[in-house]
Amino acid sequence: MRIRSAVATALLAVVLIGARQEPPGSGGPVLKAMQAELDRAFAKLKTSGESPLYYLCYRVYETESVSVSATYGAIDNQRRSEKSRTLDVELRVGNPKLDNTHKIRDEGWDPSDRYGRSGAPQMPVEDDETAIRNALWLTTDAHFKSAQKRYIKVKANKAVKVEEEDTSDDFSVEKAQVFTGRPPRSRSTGPAGRRDSASSR
Repeated sequence: MRIRSAVATALLAVVLIGARQEPPGSGGPVLKAMQAELDRAFAKLKTSGESPLYYLCYRVYETESVSVSATYGAIDNQRRSEKSRTLDVELRVGNPKLDNTHKIRDEGWDPSDRYGRSGAPQMPVEDDETAIRNALWLTTDAHFKSAQKRYIKVKANKAVKVEEEDTSDDFSVEKAQVFTGRPPRSRSTGPAGRRDSASSR
């Protein structure tokens, strides 16, 4: 039996440091909606709350699988799964030297810090820009509020604890890299695998 899966990834990120680079091409309706909401959300949240937003990244994973079984060279079963899209929002408040992702001593990793209490959110599978942007904003707003609370804990923890072993900054500011196109074929994705990405700073 052979199983093939196609995974398309759209990535957009913006950092409030350095020059802005626009991604080449529109990238389709999903990437277009992500770009529009990224710009709007970043402009709104970079001056909101007690701690400023300086980094925002959207990733949307689109997955569709096909299962085919055959006996003696003849196909006897073929099944295609429903398409699904999963959203991953990464944001940072504070500054590159100290932000909400900073490790708090004596605290284990809490998945809700990254995905919220409901886990990785699902995205609309239709190419409806309004629906996609609404899902992006609701998740971004929830993550922003969570990041604000955790950053307060980070600063309080840093103020009362002894000197840390790792004194490096929480975020490294480097020159932006931009790529849009198909990756090389791999066994995990097969010929149908595709990754569309764009990043900006």
